Amino acid sequence: MPVPPPSGRQAARAAERRSSLPQLLAVGIASAVLGFGLVFCLGGGLERYASPNDGEAETTASPTSEEPAENSAAEDEQDAGATEEPADQAEQTETLERLSGQDSEPQEGTAITALTPEEQYQANPFTTTHAESSSFLQSSQWAQYYYGPECVMDGNLSTGWCEGSDTVGVGEWVSINADGEQWVRGVRIVNGHPRREDVYFRNCRVKGATIQLSDGFEMHVTLDDLYNDWQTIDFGGYHQTSYIRLTIDSVYEGSEWTDTLVSEMVAY
Repeated sequence: MPVPPPSGRQAARAAERRSSLPQLLAVGIASAVLGFGLVFCLGGGLERYASPNDGEAETTASPTSEEPAENSAAEDEQDAGATEEPADQAEQTETLERLSGQDSEPQEGTAITALTPEEQYQANPFTTTHAESSSFLQSSQWAQYYYGPECVMDGNLSTGWCEGSDTVGVGEWVSINADGEQWVRGVRIVNGHPRREDVYFRNCRVKGATIQLSDGFEMHVTLDDLYNDWQTIDFGGYHQTSYIRLTIDSVYEGSEWTDTLVSEMVAY
């Protein structure tokens, strides 16, 4: 059945609805814009209200900033501890300094321990640098040989000091010397002139002798008549001296000559 055309009133209403549609769209868009603006403003306010909390977070975290200082103090303590010598090592260093005579000045309240004679002997033993004598043989007959005092310190048993007197040499002396006062316990001697056995007995050898040191020590000894052999004279303790002197008191007479000889003298 055919639809009848709209009446005049209906047509007017339809036209009115069509004319109001753009206005409705404009109102909707405006509402949407206002809605977004309101949300944006509310968000900014929330951020401003939330900023104190951020400060609290910073305040809470601030104590952790002190940790590096504590760590630095701990590292300083470790470094200080590392510079301290272990007890054993410090004791060894102190002993070596004492033996070498290089002790530093003691700190206040520190007891001063004097070196014992044995420690001084170990640190500064007698070292022969030269020899001296009251006289020595200078004969044209034996010009090819040298009998000066240096012969007692050359380590050569085929040489020796020979006194230069016209007799057997009682009262003549020979000494080994150091550069300054040093420590000694005794002396080792090779008596006579052991270049050959026959030469040894044809010359005189020391029998009685006086040993003197620069510190005033003196002792009388009797040497054995031993060919090509060392004899030890112990001083019975430690002495500080610049020389060791042997003076002839008596001799074992030679079968041919009146010359008295000593081959070697070594301090110990």
